[in-house]
Amino acid sequence: MRKLRIPALLLCFAVICVMLFSCAFIAAEAEHDCAGEHCEICLDLHICKELLKGLLCAPAVAAVVWAIAGAVRIVANHAAARRAVTLVSLNVQLLN
Repeated sequence: MRKLRIPALLLCFAVICVMLFSCAFIAAEAEHDCAGEHCEICLDLHICKELLKGLLCAPAVAAVVWAIAGAVRIVANHAAARRAVTLVSLNVQLLN
């Protein structure tokens, strides 16, 4: 699990950078001179806005996945604990 910590942090840093650069681009180009129907800046602004909308949903999805993983882990630990206490695992000899 520790091996995945650094790549996960790098991925989080990359997502934050993309969000910040998208916000900076939108702020810088908000009052541009539009060239008309096929304006490339308007297209880029639209792409950045859609990217930010998608990234804003990511924390909610991550929270749900984290909660489900935690619930699965709790159930698995409970099942393992119940399975561990048997007469065989306790080395009980039935000599009667």
